[in-house]
Amino acid sequence: MNLIDLLGIIENSKALNTVGTFLRWYEILALAGIVFAISEFMGHSKLRNYIFKWSNLSKYFLRLIIISILLVILANILPLFNSKLKILPYLSYPAFWELIGLTLFSIAITLILVFSLDQYRFIPNINRKNCFDFYNNLYRVVLYEQSNESLSAISIIIQKNLEKIFEYAARYDNRWNVKGSPFKSAFEKNKVPDKEHNLVNISCNIIDVLMSEKYYCQYLSENNMGLVLRIIEQTNKYELWNSCGRIFYGSLCNELFVNNQSHLSKEIEFRGVGLTKPVFKALFTSFHILDAYRPFQSFHYFMEENYQVEIINKYTKALEISLREYFKEKRSIFFAGSCNIALSVALNNLSDILYSICIRLERYENGDIYYNRYQNVIRAIETFYSGTVLGMCFYATEKHITHFSKEDLEVKERSMTRGIIEAIFQYLDALTILKNEDYARMLSTKVFWLIFSTNKEKSQVIKNMEEALLSLLKERVEENKKGGYSSMIKLLINIYGSFQYHEGVRENVKIGKYIEEEFKKNLAIDILTDKEKEKRYLPKKYTVNRKLKIIKDLHGRVIYKAK
Repeated sequence: MNLIDLLGIIENSKALNTVGTFLRWYEILALAGIVFAISEFMGHSKLRNYIFKWSNLSKYFLRLIIISILLVILANILPLFNSKLKILPYLSYPAFWELIGLTLFSIAITLILVFSLDQYRFIPNINRKNCFDFYNNLYRVVLYEQSNESLSAISIIIQKNLEKIFEYAARYDNRWNVKGSPFKSAFEKNKVPDKEHNLVNISCNIIDVLMSEKYYCQYLSENNMGLVLRIIEQTNKYELWNSCGRIFYGSLCNELFVNNQSHLSKEIEFRGVGLTKPVFKALFTSFHILDAYRPFQSFHYFMEENYQVEIINKYTKALEISLREYFKEKRSIFFAGSCNIALSVALNNLSDILYSICIRLERYENGDIYYNRYQNVIRAIETFYSGTVLGMCFYATEKHITHFSKEDLEVKERSMTRGIIEAIFQYLDALTILKNEDYARMLSTKVFWLIFSTNKEKSQVIKNMEEALLSLLKERVEENKKGGYSSMIKLLINIYGSFQYHEGVRENVKIGKYIEEEFKKNLAIDILTDKEKEKRYLPKKYTVNRKLKIIKDLHGRVIYKAK
């Protein structure tokens, strides 16, 4: 029907009084069918469904549809009251209401077409008025749906609002009530207006409650690298560590480490994105994040199920990246975000993992230990404590220039170099538990060449680290003499007995000299005169001839002869 025909109908009062001029009553059923089809269309895609329901579009659409149908119904029943409405021009005509109903329905359909063409334009934005509904809508999906499609849909909504969420969450002061703080509430420091308090609280809850849910973090760790990288970026931009995020990062990093389908697992395979390792570099070179959220402590490293080579490989790779980044510039240990304590704890945790494994292997005395179920995990830890991995972190190369602060150079307490030395000591301490001494010696060789270097030209930091390790070993040796701890003496003799004739060891290794001198001046005499001390100090494959007063190493070479 063209415009001329329509004008003709309007001028014709008889046509206007006729029911069904524009829409017949049974065509209402067709309208209902269209509405049903639209609802099915909206529900077919989770994202489209959520945007449609949570935005104002659904409210406007449903109102237009309901009003248009009611108007058509009104047009069909209007003739029953026509005699009473004749005094109202046009309002008494059924065609008038049919025309209005069709117009509203057409507007609703147009809205749907626009929405279908560009649904991202209608993603709801969080604000102080809708923040509770925004949070509740997202959290219901995380709690009750948990499919990848649902979590992907809400991730798109979160990603659009991410900067605003982090901006407001960062305005919460998580130290407002510490002793000595001048602030009486969490909002005073950042001067948050009263009307925005709810928005700030909800933003913090989105990060630490909603986003930290196990299923959501599992989804992020496997599927949405872009959002993970943006979260790290926004955390650094708004310094979120002063507000919240600890629960979220703990949950996310736990999934990144223990989930064998996570982004870190894919990057460690060295293919695709593994060539550039974007998540590794973004997360483990962000020292404020490492210092505040401690991602290396996000998984339970004393739990048996976490002793997997895939997890340890990710852990050691992350440590390597962090340490190499750490020594790119001088970092004072007294500044927040220098990360010296966090990385030292991470190194010690790695040694603790080995310690826990060695306790489980203590019963092995024969060759079965070489085929134990932890052998790949142990090998991964041993490889890290080698000159090719840990050593390269503080040795300068053409591509990697190292810089040491005064504290690191002097290996002071709380310095990074001190943390490395303490971790190496704990690594050696773990090996003292093993009854199979050949296996213990085998696991010590790479650590031996890391610090017991025979190079004549040593950098000052290596000399100082060697001195610091020697000091720790001396303390433990004295404790062993008193009967305390597992025998570090036996392990050191076992290690040094294998390398004492290697060129340069005697001349250039302080630890080697100490072992030799201590053995010849004190320990050998005790071993020759006391069988209990022989058992405590001397490896099993070493032999003692008390008649001739000589001691031989595992190769049958005389390493001590009494005068």
